[in-house]
Amino acid sequence: MKKFSRILSIIVALCMTVCLSACGSSKPTTTEDPTATNTATTVDWPKKNITFIVGYGAGGDTDLAARILADALTTKLGVSVIVENLTGGSGVVGRTELLSRDSDGYTLMFDQPSSPITQVLVGNTTYGLDEAGTPIAVVGVSACALCVSKDNPHGIKTMDDFIAYATEHPGELTYAIPGQFTSAHLAALNAFAALGIDAASVSTDGTATCVTEVLGGHVDALIVPLSGVDQYLKSGDMVLLGLSAPSAFADADAPVLSSYEGVSDYNTWYSIWAGNDLDPTLAQYISEVFGEVLQDEAVAKSLSDLGIETKFEDYTSTQKTVIDYHTIIQDALVAGGALTK
Repeated sequence: MKKFSRILSIIVALCMTVCLSACGSSKPTTTEDPTATNTATTVDWPKKNITFIVGYGAGGDTDLAARILADALTTKLGVSVIVENLTGGSGVVGRTELLSRDSDGYTLMFDQPSSPITQVLVGNTTYGLDEAGTPIAVVGVSACALCVSKDNPHGIKTMDDFIAYATEHPGELTYAIPGQFTSAHLAALNAFAALGIDAASVSTDGTATCVTEVLGGHVDALIVPLSGVDQYLKSGDMVLLGLSAPSAFADADAPVLSSYEGVSDYNTWYSIWAGNDLDPTLAQYISEVFGEVLQDEAVAKSLSDLGIETKFEDYTSTQKTVIDYHTIIQDALVAGGALTK
């Protein structure tokens, strides 16, 4: 298994520099490195428009959240931040494009853990774990929701109904996922393995397509980030069977899959990435910009309306989160039979 040597080296390098002071504007920031002789590094960013890659289809939770952040960044930085949807491979197509471009801070990616960790572990990428880019910041988390249409033909209304039907009809139930081995898929593997549920996943290009498939009666259920189905739960078009983890945006009595023995909580998280070898000083600066954007009440409200709980982790903390999730995701893949230790 490849080690996170690149990420670890970045952490060490970062610890040797003085963190940039937070600033409320996009003006260049000057920092001094105490290990050097009064040398200064000026962060002159941005000087041109920024591309924000999303590896999932338009209209899904990841896409909508990216557009909220892109609009806020456009206002804050005074340059256009353009969202570019490059779908396929559960984010791998978009990430591969990110890695092919200059690592100068002008191409960023808004992503879940699928393309930098999960798809690498299962061997679906041309890049390794230490070649998947530079993680800059975590901006939010969301529980995943296992749902069915209120008019589903099996009369399923609760998780107990779902388990009972799956037990009596092994292999018959289908559930849509926003890409193979995405966080939502891992949450399902984690729960279904513990509950002995035999159901077939149907991979799509994103949350929006999952919703269409279920509401259209083509797939029995779906599991996606809560942010992607919150509006359909509120309208009554879908029924929540269980959340992959407790959520501040769900009702206090909302069912949680971990209430069943052997099922552990599983969240998805949303993060900002750049290409490989981005200068650590610039990465820290961009991280702070995102931290400031998340303090905007309007931005936080817009994200919360999608069911995304604002959670900021700076550049250094994000490196650790990526490393920690390598183990979490590997364990979920093993539990679901998709990976052998």
